[in-house]
Amino acid sequence: MGRVRQGGIVTDEMPLAWRNRRLIAERTGWPDGALETCERLDEDHQGWSVMWVAENPGVGREHPAGFSATRSGWRLLGGDDLWGDNHRRAVLVFAPTVPELEERIDHMTARWAKEGRGW
Repeated sequence: MGRVRQGGIVTDEMPLAWRNRRLIAERTGWPDGALETCERLDEDHQGWSVMWVAENPGVGREHPAGFSATRSGWRLLGGDDLWGDNHRRAVLVFAPTVPELEERIDHMTARWAKEGRGW
């Protein structure tokens, strides 16, 4: 199914995940441009799903605001940047800036090619 944008209006031709992300962005007050950035990153990095993440000041799980990206079906030891442990987890990368996120996506894609396919 192709991704269809019509002046920012959600259409039935747009995948459910994209429609849901648009609703989440509107309802939780994402910063200007964050939604469009996530959509562009999805297009640039096929198979990855990108979201904006608010700052978390919670002790032990603190992180600045930024972007996270997941890859459905991928699991690796230490594969979740926000958990920061060495358990086999679904792959989730996080970075406060887009260039850093793209570096994390590239790194995790290379790790998956080397370590993940046999799991």
